[in-house]
Amino acid sequence: MDLPEIRAKVAEYLEKSQLAVASTVCKSWRNSFTPVLYSEIHLDDDTSVPNYDTILKYAKHVRAIKSKGEISALPLEAFSQLQVLHMGLNEDDSDDDSEDESEDDSEDDSEDESDDDSGDEDDTPRTWDQLVMVFRQNQGLTEISMTADCKIPTNVMESIMSLPTLRRLKFMSCKLGRKSTELLLNASHLERLTLHETEFAELDSFQSRKPSTTMKALVLADTNLGSEQQLQWIKNYPQLQSLTCEVDKELSCATFCKILTNDCVIVENLFVYGEQTDENVAKIIDSTSRLRSFRILGTDFGARSLNSCSQYFQTLTCIDLRHCPTLTSILSQKIMTSCPRLKEFRGFILEARDILGITEGSEVTEQTRGYDSQDWVCLDLEIFSIFICGLDDKPPERQRRVLQKLVRLENLRHLDISRHYENWEAKEDGLKLRLDAGLDILKSLKRLEVFDFSGLSPPMEEAEIHWILNAWPMLRRVNGDLHSDFILRGSRRGELDKILKEKSIILGNIEENLPW
Repeated sequence: MDLPEIRAKVAEYLEKSQLAVASTVCKSWRNSFTPVLYSEIHLDDDTSVPNYDTILKYAKHVRAIKSKGEISALPLEAFSQLQVLHMGLNEDDSDDDSEDESEDDSEDDSEDESDDDSGDEDDTPRTWDQLVMVFRQNQGLTEISMTADCKIPTNVMESIMSLPTLRRLKFMSCKLGRKSTELLLNASHLERLTLHETEFAELDSFQSRKPSTTMKALVLADTNLGSEQQLQWIKNYPQLQSLTCEVDKELSCATFCKILTNDCVIVENLFVYGEQTDENVAKIIDSTSRLRSFRILGTDFGARSLNSCSQYFQTLTCIDLRHCPTLTSILSQKIMTSCPRLKEFRGFILEARDILGITEGSEVTEQTRGYDSQDWVCLDLEIFSIFICGLDDKPPERQRRVLQKLVRLENLRHLDISRHYENWEAKEDGLKLRLDAGLDILKSLKRLEVFDFSGLSPPMEEAEIHWILNAWPMLRRVNGDLHSDFILRGSRRGELDKILKEKSIILGNIEENLPW
């Protein structure tokens, strides 16, 4: 490697503030670090948005624009090297013309496709014209995400689908007419498609449609598609490796199992939501042949489901059961002691007695008790989310032993031990995050970036905050209660919040990170 290549490699590990300082050292350093410094624009983070003139000056270096809102305030005509574009569209941007087009389209799609012709240039709002221009100027786009509570004009959809390098496409809260839906289904180059709260025009039979062999991941979440249409969409992609959809009255468990067995035989990442029994969840798992990641939402998960999962214990890297209240502590402990390749586990509750192998009711003291616990084997775990409980009114030694188990997960980046359910019986239960209760046992979790302890009591005090800042150098976001004095909590929390902000730590709710 020569020096420019070395500097480019170093830039991958630097924060923006560090990149800014490094780029001022000399001209050669500026040439190396400036492209990285301005490679991404995040409009949702005020601290990272350069001013208009700066963006205009360095637009040639911008490769990604990520925003949950509109992007029209940017000098869009200056960008020509974009690879990633995430954007939102305000309702006002859809204009009256677009609303009229939606009304036309809803009358009768079968009469004439001109009813769906929302791409007439005279009727297209200025925002749509800007987007068409952006897509035409940036033919290297590989990923687009659009949130818009309105209909997407056909000419905009045509410009999106004509991008030769586009691989990942996401629509949220959008409406697609017949032509746009056809364009989407006929796409032969997409690899990942996410459709959340998206409305589609009804199409004719899929009989003559040629299946896409490039699509590897499909998310169908809260769309207006009926059972038969969902089946057609899924069958249109026989090479799916990742599938997310709702299994309910519209798409029955039996039908979905047939899809997995006959049509999507190589699916290895599966996310299913919708109310299902433990028996049905087991049937779904048994219908797969190479499961590596399994997520379910709002349904049962019991002994039968776990037994079906056991065939994949040696290959599973992700198990997400965070919204499954029927998942018992014993089942969670079984997962932790059986899945050596697990990188992510999100569960419901995990009781200390199950972690430690304690049989309650024995007269033996905590200090002399013989423990019969299995060691956790998922030592490569990076994301761990579960409410650790069963510690209220128990000897302090019990929490210390639990923390000694937890600290063995040295690769953790995301740790969530918060109380997600307010109706939990013991209001004071959960880990006590105090130094005198053994918090310092967790000092070797050096890779931790996200820590969620919301709902735990007592709240953290200043000593604990300083400790986590010193012990966990990679920490970037925390969520939880600070300071225990109810009367002084407001002002005192502000002081503690300031300590975190000085270290660029974000304090606040942490998103659930669902596929859509």
